[in-house]
Formats: sequence, structure tokens, C-alpha cells
Amino acid sequence: MYALEDLWSGKINLHEKGFPSTQYAKAMRKLADCGEALMGTLNDEQRKVFSEYMDDQLEVSVIADCASFIDGFRLGAKIMLDVLTEGEMKDI
Repeated sequence: MYALEDLWSGKINLHEKGFPSTQYAKAMRKLADCGEALMGTLNDEQRKVFSEYMDDQLEVSVIADCASFIDGFRLGAKIMLDVLTEGEMKDI
């Protein structure tokens, strides 16, 4: 089966990849610890505003991640075209 068919059928799930590096795990733990500490210092109204801020930040991250994925996919496709056409399609 082709990779695009696997992607379409759900056999390739990009969201399950995760980040195995210990550097990433440490950064996520530190971020979570700081967030918990900050939430503990806020009153109810401030918690509400901060939670909305975190939700909005997550939405921005998802949009940026999607754009990066698309850009990477396009770059990979351009590289393949270059390889397969031996550089004859420079205008694309």
C-alpha cells in the first residue's frame, strides 16, 4: 500500500508520534510545574483569564504546527520533483 493511502486510511497517525527525547520531557515537566505554581497564586477571575490565555495559545500552536507540516510536505514534494526530473522543473 502507498504511504498516502496509509495516511488516508488512518494507518499512519501523526498525532501518536510523541517526543521521545528526555530534553522535551524535562521541558514539558518544567512547564507543567510552573503552570501549577502560577495557578496556585491566582484568584478565581485571574484563573479564568489565564485558562482562556492557555486555550488561545494552544490554538495558535495547532495552527502553526499545521502550517509547518504543510510547508514540510511541500518541500518534500519539491525535492522529489527535483530528483525525479533532474532539476528540469525549476519554475514550480
